[in-house]
Amino acid sequence: PAVLRAGDLVKFVPTSDAIQEEDDIVESAQELQTPWVEIVTPGPMTTVQDLGRYGYFRHGVSRAGAADDLSLRMGNTLVGNDESAAGLEVMMGGLKMRCLAPCAIALCGADCAAKLKRKGLPKKMDVR
Repeated sequence: PAVLRAGDLVKFVPTSDAIQEEDDIVESAQELQTPWVEIVTPGPMTTVQDLGRYGYFRHGVSRAGAADDLSLRMGNTLVGNDESAAGLEVMMGGLKMRCLAPCAIALCGADCAAKLKRKGLPKKMDVR
């Protein structure tokens, strides 16, 4: 439900109250020394999403974040990340990635008919 509706009258007034932001402090991600994945083709609607921003609605900022936050949490848990870590959200397909080093990838959400090509990889590979 929205706080404002079409046709509502709004009057902005000056205030001396300081805006209090969320107390959460986001730690900066560690810089990887060696890249482990290359995005070959991003697809038309692939974005980096996290769980969104809560607590800013009163400022007119929606939660945003992943469209399917349960799938993002599940994927992060499967690969051993914090459940709130960002991930790639592929909305219209077309994403092609090349793994450059051993890695863990979780595909969660809608059935997307993803394909794994083992070109140049050993036959023995841990795929679950």
